[in-house]
Amino acid sequence: MNDWFSVRDRGLPTGLMTASNTLGVTIAPPVLTVIMLAFGWRTMFVSVGLFSLVLSLAWYPIYRDRERVTLTLAESESLGLDKEQSRIQMSLLQWKRLFRLRTVWGMMLGFGGINYTTWLYLSWLPGYLQAERHLTIARTGWVATIPYLFGTIGSLVSGGAANRLIRRGVDPIRANKVLIVTAMFCSALSTLGVAYAPTAAGAVVCVSMAIFFIYFGGNCGWGVAQAMAPPHMVASVSAIQNFGSFVCASLAPIITGWLLDYTHSFHIALMICSLATSLGALSYWFIVKDRIDGGTPSAPSGT
Repeated sequence: MNDWFSVRDRGLPTGLMTASNTLGVTIAPPVLTVIMLAFGWRTMFVSVGLFSLVLSLAWYPIYRDRERVTLTLAESESLGLDKEQSRIQMSLLQWKRLFRLRTVWGMMLGFGGINYTTWLYLSWLPGYLQAERHLTIARTGWVATIPYLFGTIGSLVSGGAANRLIRRGVDPIRANKVLIVTAMFCSALSTLGVAYAPTAAGAVVCVSMAIFFIYFGGNCGWGVAQAMAPPHMVASVSAIQNFGSFVCASLAPIITGWLLDYTHSFHIALMICSLATSLGALSYWFIVKDRIDGGTPSAPSGT
């Protein structure tokens, strides 16, 4: 996204990328449920592996490296990138220095709140629908597609909203932070709604809203990473943000499973998820402040 789109145009392409992720999760439950019920769980896993392999093999020849494509002057200007800067290579010391920056830690913790929610629902939504709302396995496969369809829409709407704000002159960092913080608080409130919903239909509506807003915010999280880092550091900053978020998110299935085993209810687990999402939003707002400079390791850190 950083290589192929200017800062004012990255929101929607990033939204399309994240939407494809949730679209896969939307399609998977009913298709895999049918395969599992008809042919067994082994065939279901083989199908997933083969399909993923085909996609990975297709991606390799389709994707083009910008450095190997001859651009016209108009195309180069539209990207708004400093060609010399984009060729700068990251040193190991510069990469290690990123872990000393307050902004980077804020991004890791903030995105951790997003992925905590994402992983909780990815890991436990079918189990929740069966154990707490008493849906059959076959019906769960279809109902579980609804929230992730909303997640797909959330990613697309988020990308369009970010582009619109930036084109109106709002600073890219501020635009993405406002959107991500607002979306994360809305997701947290929706998750609380899941815990207190009186009916299965009400719970599915609340889950759908929680996933809509968490993917809306997650798309902006990638926008924050691109806006905060100089071009030659975008990949490293994004990877570190993702690494930190997965460390936080890995706790979601563990904590939820332990609480479910101990309390036989999803109630406390959902409240903890809401709290984690809210703390992530506060991290983005109060900790993620200073742009990341692209200087040498001896340069001031800005923290």
